[in-house]
Amino acid sequence: MLPAGVLSLWGLFPFLWKIIWRGDGGGAYVLILVVLLMGWLLYRTTLQTRTIRKGRLVWAVSVGLVGVLYYFSVLIFAINVYPYVPAGRGGGDYSESPKAQLRFKQESVAALPRGILDSKGDGLTSIDLVILEASPSSILAADPREAGGPICWRGSNRPKLRIAEIRRDDVESISYLNPTSRSVPPLLPVCAGQYAGEQLDLCCPAD
Repeated sequence: MLPAGVLSLWGLFPFLWKIIWRGDGGGAYVLILVVLLMGWLLYRTTLQTRTIRKGRLVWAVSVGLVGVLYYFSVLIFAINVYPYVPAGRGGGDYSESPKAQLRFKQESVAALPRGILDSKGDGLTSIDLVILEASPSSILAADPREAGGPICWRGSNRPKLRIAEIRRDDVESISYLNPTSRSVPPLLPVCAGQYAGEQLDLCCPAD
């Protein structure tokens, strides 16, 4: 019988495999190799310093090399791993994030960023947006049709994306399309409820 811990994490294995091996020449396996190289270097240094006199010099060189490898591991994570972790899990991949429509207050329409309002609506509702980040004071959102869409936003050669910053006080309500508990920004509740004076229009199962 598998341990309870393995069973509880079983659902994460497909997700982790996609992060480790993406099939496009990149993935977290590069980061794993660098970390293993750091461990191997420290292990070999420990063995070598037992048989030579200038152990401090060897350790100084080894620690310097480990520092360089650590620096590269941070860069590898930022470029090759983080952009492919779903935003609902704290990463930078918004390809699975739900689209949202923001409804604004009448007196705030004139101060909104250009291109946010839906020209076919009542003049108070936004186009479909992807919320990148939400805080108690502002909301960062982008048009999912721009720059090739969320899938293209995560690559190392990603095009420039126009991001709109909207004051939360200008927003009257937010409606998500097909939200899930892992795709809604963490600062916004998953089920219908109040947050900073906003009524969220989310579909939740009955209690």
